[in-house]
This record gives sequence, C-alpha cells and structure tokens, in this order.
Amino acid sequence: MVDHRRTSTDGQGPKAAARLRRAGTLAAVAATALLAAACSSSSGSGSAPSSAASTAAGSAAASAPAAASGGTVTGSISLAVLSGYSYPTLPQMAAVDTLGGKGVTVTRDQLTSPDLVVQAVSSGSANLADVSMLSALQGIQKGAKITVLMDDRPGDWVIVAPTSVTSCKDMNGKAFGVTAPGTALTVAAQAWMKGCGANVNLVTIADSTDRETAMVHGELQASPLNLSDYVTLNQQQPGKFHILEKYNDFAPGLLTQVLVVNTAWFKQGQNAQLVTQYATSLLTVMKDANGDPGTLQPTAKKYETSAAYSSYVQTAQTYTSEIKGFPADGGALTDAAVTSIISEGVKDGLLQPGLTAAQAFDSSILNSVEQAIG
Repeated sequence: MVDHRRTSTDGQGPKAAARLRRAGTLAAVAATALLAAACSSSSGSGSAPSSAASTAAGSAAASAPAAASGGTVTGSISLAVLSGYSYPTLPQMAAVDTLGGKGVTVTRDQLTSPDLVVQAVSSGSANLADVSMLSALQGIQKGAKITVLMDDRPGDWVIVAPTSVTSCKDMNGKAFGVTAPGTALTVAAQAWMKGCGANVNLVTIADSTDRETAMVHGELQASPLNLSDYVTLNQQQPGKFHILEKYNDFAPGLLTQVLVVNTAWFKQGQNAQLVTQYATSLLTVMKDANGDPGTLQPTAKKYETSAAYSSYVQTAQTYTSEIKGFPADGGALTDAAVTSIISEGVKDGLLQPGLTAAQAFDSSILNSVEQAIG
C-alpha cells in the first residue's frame, strides 16, 4: 500500500463521513497569503486483512493512563517511522529538534514496511510509531498491543490524471497505476471507480515516484501519487496533469498517518507526560506552519535534499491549497470519528467487522495538548 520512500500512506474521507474538526483550524486562504509573504523574504500501506484477524483485548481508552497536564520531564523516546525526510515530515523533525533542546531525546528509526513499523511498536522495540490509520487498525485486529493517539501527518494521497480526464467515468478503459493488487490504495480506488462505473486496466508500479515518471511518458493515464510527487510532476509538465480526486474525499481517515503508542509502555512512570510533550511540540509546530509555512523553511533546509528544498515554496503552497496544510488539531479524533473510519474500512473489505473505537483509540493525549496550546 505504501511508497516506502515517501511520507504518507493514507487519507481521510467522504464528505458524508468527514471528521469532526475542533475549532481553531486556520483558514487555508489566510495560510496561503502568509506563505507568499514569508517565502518572498526568505532564502533559498497496509493490505487487506487476513481471516485470522482477532479483536484487540480490552479497552485502550479505559486502560491507558490520563496524560499529565502539568510540568515537564526529561527522558528518551524511540519513534518508528516508514519514511525519510520530505515536506509532510518537517513538523516531526522540528518537534524532535525542539525537544532535544529541552532534555527529551527522540530517536527516529526508519523501517521498510508498515507491518514492521507496527511490529516494532507492539513489541516494545519502539515506544511510538508514525503509521497509517489503516495499518494501525489492522495491527490491532491481529493482536498488536498499540493505541492510536492522534493524526500526526496529513493524508496526502491523491489520484492524478491528464487534464483531459475530468471525471471518474473518463477513466474507463484507461491504464491506472497501483502499488499492488489488494493494497489499501488499490482497493479504496477500485471501490470509488466501481461507484462511477469505470473499468480500468491496473498496472502495478510500487513506487509513487516511478508512477509519476510513467505518467510523464504516457504509460499511465491515472494513478495515486503523493501530493509532493504531484508537485514534481506539475513542475515537469506544467498544466498537463491535475488532481482528479483526493483520497481524503472517498476513503475516510484510512490513509491518514497517525501517532500510535505501545500500550504497556504508555502506562509506565512518566511516559504519558513524555508523549504529551512530544505531541504538544508537534502540534504547536503544525499550528505555526499553517499560519506561516515559512517557519518550516530552516527545518527543510536542514533535512531535505537540495532538489526537494528548491521546491519548498510550491510544495508548501500546494499542501495548503489542496489539503489545508497540517492536522494541527491532531485530526480532531473522537470516538465517533474513529468509529466512522473503522466502518469505512469494513465496507471496503480492508478491516474485519467487530473492532471498536474503544479498543483502538485513547483521547487523553489529544485532550491534554488541546488544553496546553488551545
């Protein structure tokens, strides 16, 4: 399901099942205007579940400790991730740097598949993980001892097509690039296309960047791409391609990246406070970046490749205009929102029936961060 080199595995969903959003999210128009001012003055996937999937034992929300609401602690956190450095991971890196100056060391361990990321945090070899909501929920159904806390990166998967393809129906008979048959990206897209009656020819190309290249050469007429790859494609072929649809609009929450924690570690000592400090730093960076994307430019210069950094302004503008930037409210996850996401996964055949929000999600960290930063 995932482009293992890139940042995002997931998105969120149809308008009828869209998430509840907490008050205080900055308007995209204001963010775009501030971006132009800031940058002008600056330099420079989870797969379908097995039949053996089981219900997670106990209620995560009931068993997890209440996050500490005051004071700070020092210590270390190990964070398992799938991707390297790119625009959606910049708040994560800025938060890591900020905490490092306050006595909290965050070690970021990059792994090669969503299953390995889930396995790492479930086994305790990592304390936290950044993984798709779908991978987390599938892992919990299979017995992973993890708890979802909040969204920690934007869901940035989109379906890109030539400008001549203006609707889902126009894809009928076209070559449609996929990561692999049966993955979440593929299954969710097939469900969407089935709804409009489009019958496409699936072409398997695992990497998002390689699918972007195939589109340039006319080998694909439509494909899921990371939004950052769409920016690159649009730079190479200005005006030739457009975003036909966003996964956020037809696969509710399933392909959004979330922060998950090892449930047992979370209960020990001052670990809940460590997680609160990390989450507070992360969402504060996101909130600042939504107001002024130029605040992340020093982090981009430090961590991104020179080629990626050279596209910083356009990438930031695209993320702001297309998906409203970063989830500075942690996705405003609630039990109702998680229940809706689970229902969508079951409907698409990506999750087994029976999983509940109480088994998968704990709101204590998000509630504490909301009190801290408003």
